[in-house]
Amino acid sequence: MGIRLFFCLLLIVPCLANTQVYNIRDFGADPTGEKLATSAIQAAIDACHQNGGGQVYFPAGAYSSGTLVLSSHIELHFSSGAMLLGSTDLTQYDSLHPHLLWASDATDIVLSGTGRIDGNGEAFFDKSGEGWGDTGGSWAALARPRPWLVFERCQQLRFENITLQNSPAHVLDLTACRFVYIDGIRIVNSFLSPNTDGIDIRDTRDVIISNCYIRTGDDAICLKSHRDTVQNILVNNCYLSSDDAAIKIGTGTAKAVRHCHFSNIIIDSTRFGIALFMLDGGENAYCTFDRIFIKGRSRHTIEYPIFIDIDQRYPESPLGKQSHLTFSDMQIFSRGKILIAGQEKAKLQEIELRNITFFRNESIDFKRINRKPRGNRTLSPIPASKDLSGRPATFSFGYIDGLYLENVRLIDDGSNKPEYDIWMEKVGSNQMPEGQNWIIHRN
Repeated sequence: MGIRLFFCLLLIVPCLANTQVYNIRDFGADPTGEKLATSAIQAAIDACHQNGGGQVYFPAGAYSSGTLVLSSHIELHFSSGAMLLGSTDLTQYDSLHPHLLWASDATDIVLSGTGRIDGNGEAFFDKSGEGWGDTGGSWAALARPRPWLVFERCQQLRFENITLQNSPAHVLDLTACRFVYIDGIRIVNSFLSPNTDGIDIRDTRDVIISNCYIRTGDDAICLKSHRDTVQNILVNNCYLSSDDAAIKIGTGTAKAVRHCHFSNIIIDSTRFGIALFMLDGGENAYCTFDRIFIKGRSRHTIEYPIFIDIDQRYPESPLGKQSHLTFSDMQIFSRGKILIAGQEKAKLQEIELRNITFFRNESIDFKRINRKPRGNRTLSPIPASKDLSGRPATFSFGYIDGLYLENVRLIDDGSNKPEYDIWMEKVGSNQMPEGQNWIIHRN
């Protein structure tokens, strides 16, 4: 699936027919960053679009701007030393669409070059309070442009090499888009900045993300299916570091997320390595995760290298489904635990772990785990929901039809071990690795 998808998408990534160049300096853009260049940049974009498309060129310099509206058949090219700087004045952002870059119902848009887009993010956070963080807190969000770079109902998008830094909110938001190619970009935000997801893929299909570096204060890559199916997502050869989840599906999953493939990824300093939440009655299915290196080292008390759960947002919310999920060829270094569990009335289906080595480098204080994560700190737990987070085991599996384990190894120094290596509760059709000394609890 992944290779076929890759070559199919290569045939449909944007290829601008018109190579005419529109230098924003020719339209009066101030390169010092001291004067707003919004009108000049927008004039260059509009002229480019009206003449059939082409390249809007940012030469070296700093260009301060409020909301910019993009149209079809346009490439924003940032030369070395060029920086688009988001204004710190909220009145410079559109009241209905308070984003720095916004495109709607457009085709064939490119962001390229070795320059930067800087959101002036720290101007939109209060650093005086402790906020939400487990160990030392996070900045508190003020009124801010959010999300930051937004593409809605667009097709044939390409993002190459550019650096997106210091964002005030979710960085790159793709909503109801098709045919997106992201290669070699850098996303860099403080771990203390809340709601600064790196790439959000909402109701979107046919996406390739490769060779990217993402370090941010919220989820690095997040998939959500609010109104439409998310499918055909290929992520490979990336470095992901997050103060929350490196790879996350949910929490907003009312529809389906299917046929997603993640491979050749380094995950570093995260609370969740891979987190698949299900709160809204949707479905996660036929997703694979392979050749992934996970190193915890987060500032949080508890880490979950792999977390899969079925729950309800509210007591009246429907129970969703998670099935046919495969994890293979992974090395994990963490002081945390792997938690994979469904519910009595909504069991996980067909979960496979192959060639997984877990190096536990610190013990877990299970007394500090008072409830499982819900994907959103503002949500209260559902009393009837099964919660295996506090089970004293490095691996906790529960309420699964079809659990398959092959060459799954746990390695530690033997000190301060939890009571059990592996806890199984209402698990069917499982096969355990042969020749390994597991301490197993079965319920």
